[in-house]
Amino acid sequence: MKTIPAKEKVCTQCKKGKPLGEFNKDSQNEDGTRSYCRICQSKYGKGYFKEYNATPSRKAKQALYRAKSTRRQAEQHMGITIFDDLKSYDVAMVQSEIECIYCEKDLAPGEATIDHVKTFAAGGINEYRNLLPACKSCNSRKRNMPVYTFLSEHCNEYSTKQVVFRLAQRQLKSYSKMLRELMQEADEYAKEHA
Repeated sequence: MKTIPAKEKVCTQCKKGKPLGEFNKDSQNEDGTRSYCRICQSKYGKGYFKEYNATPSRKAKQALYRAKSTRRQAEQHMGITIFDDLKSYDVAMVQSEIECIYCEKDLAPGEATIDHVKTFAAGGINEYRNLLPACKSCNSRKRNMPVYTFLSEHCNEYSTKQVVFRLAQRQLKSYSKMLRELMQEADEYAKEHA
């Protein structure tokens, strides 16, 4: 029996002649394969997705997915329903901040993490008025601590005033009323963890 040599094709990307088996199928082309070999197609795809995932809208969608996933886990763990009105636009607004609200560290675009001011464990909601931009370090250190407790232990007076002011704006409350609420939460937390 006579063997027929495998047909070859030149990859339009790397310009190397390769057997047809090294090309993905594509019914649109005459020979039934793509113009790029599998290796070049893979390299192109990785570069494209790396670029795509770096866009602000994609980072916002990823952060939104993580926030919703965390909410679902908290609901299952605590057996409660948590209000969720968070949109990718809200997340993009928080991530567009250029400074950590707590330590005032300058952040590169999209580097800000989303901090839930009142955590799910403390009855917080997944909504824009409960979010602040934070660097990864501050967000990790804060954990389930009330925001005022964290501010008094780790932040300066200016940061404390900025946080209270921003929250008062978002929740349509006066500065003094917001400050009283945050201090009350901190007192309750201190009594529980004394």
